[in-house]
Amino acid sequence: MKWLNLFCKQIFIFLLVLTFILFIIGCKEDFGSEEVLYDSEKTYDGLTLFAMNQGMFIYLINMQGEVVHTWNVGTTMPFGKLQEDGTLVYIANSTAQPNQIETTHALIREVDWDNNILWEYKNEFIHHDFSKMPNGNILAIMWEQISDDNKAKLSVNKNKEVWVDYIIEIDYETQEIVWEWHMQDVLEIEKYDYNVSHQLELSHTNAVEYLPVGNSFNGKESIMISSRQLDSIFIIDKTTGNVEWELGPEVLEGQHNPTLLDNGNVLVFNNGKIKSNVLEINPLTNEIVWEYSDDGFYSGHISGAQRLANGNTLICEGADGRIFEVTQDKEIVWEYITPFSKKGKMDIFRAYRYSEDFSGLVEDY
Repeated sequence: MKWLNLFCKQIFIFLLVLTFILFIIGCKEDFGSEEVLYDSEKTYDGLTLFAMNQGMFIYLINMQGEVVHTWNVGTTMPFGKLQEDGTLVYIANSTAQPNQIETTHALIREVDWDNNILWEYKNEFIHHDFSKMPNGNILAIMWEQISDDNKAKLSVNKNKEVWVDYIIEIDYETQEIVWEWHMQDVLEIEKYDYNVSHQLELSHTNAVEYLPVGNSFNGKESIMISSRQLDSIFIIDKTTGNVEWELGPEVLEGQHNPTLLDNGNVLVFNNGKIKSNVLEINPLTNEIVWEYSDDGFYSGHISGAQRLANGNTLICEGADGRIFEVTQDKEIVWEYITPFSKKGKMDIFRAYRYSEDFSGLVEDY
């Protein structure tokens, strides 16, 4: 009988340990397996910066896909950009919808290489993107509720809560808002083909880029923004507030991350509903002068594209956790699939490539 009791105890201990192991595995992130394609003769070599939407780290990887540095941001949905002075500026907020605002998790922060906080701005209404200006100030996107007068212009239940975006400039030293541009007061919002009765947001602006004096589009201090809900990109004269260029749903659908290139064209990740493409557009003619697309290439949300110094394009196919580099002839010469995921999600909002001689990189990375 003693041997039976001993056997039962051993079985019990075994099952208890097995249950604990399975519990731990279930709680851990799924790290998958990284895949890297690398044609060193055709790539623009450097380090690539990205973060997982569901994670709390910003990663810097080399061309082999090895992590060479990380920043622990301590909150979800981070997205950052390296600065030439060696700092990292990032935005983090735990929601992409204004009805899910959490005041403690909406911030823009600047940190040094060792993750020491140098500057921080908290506001529960900031979201998606930012742009640091040459004077040190920071542009950010904010949510606000649409006014009653403007709501009356829309076909919408007048008791329904509707949000729209505006752009602010934050003084770096004082943290005061020193400039504002309100979309609902500038655009003729009633002209857009948008059924706001089915959505909380009129605009859902997902990108902002500062265009300095002398820029390749109009030479004037301007701002470029992307509105996903309106399927539109706008370039705004910062002095007058007037829209100088607008491209809409005749070309775009759910787009992200427009950038102004040195040649005066605009590069954008065009998400689409069943297939994505990356477009280079001449804003003077609205002609598509270069396009990348491929069978199976699709990300219905997030994502971005960066034109590199050698003419290649770095593409972030965000929903699949895939970052890859293509030549002007559309040959894939570098490809990385993130090994970091959580509960099967591999979302990457955006990615940036920095050359190894970029002034913002610490020598001993």
